[in-house]
Amino acid sequence: MKIKLIAHVFIMFFGVQAAWAASTQPIQGGQDLTGTWRVFATIPNTAPVCAPSPVDCEYQAMSTATSDGTLVQTAGIPLTSTGHGVWNRTGKRTFSASALYFRSNLAGQPIGTSTSRISVELDQSGLVGNGSFFATLDDLDGNPTGISYQGTVVFERFE
Repeated sequence: MKIKLIAHVFIMFFGVQAAWAASTQPIQGGQDLTGTWRVFATIPNTAPVCAPSPVDCEYQAMSTATSDGTLVQTAGIPLTSTGHGVWNRTGKRTFSASALYFRSNLAGQPIGTSTSRISVELDQSGLVGNGSFFATLDDLDGNPTGISYQGTVVFERFE
């Protein structure tokens, strides 16, 4: 009984180690966006979502792209909901995505939406990507407010 238990623990430990090691190998040569990503966004300090500052704003987000083309992303921007959207492959290791977020004021009341359009190119490993985004703000009725901003993103595959 004791030998069987030790054998099971041994198999489980080395099986997990093998799975972890396999996950650091190139993922379809960077041709696949599916999975969960840690996203680092840099936004110019003149953007409406940045507090007045002499330096650019930096936000972190989590983004999950599913195999059916669905995208779910935390914005990482205060007073903004989780975004829901779609993504697709646009070329060799290049992808585009768009997501819709709800915005609220400090009291938690809805004030409108934000739509973000993202372009990203993965490296050959499929573990890191660089890109840009463009966001527009709409009012509660979906009418454009004329307010927009853009920035850059770095995607790191969460493993």
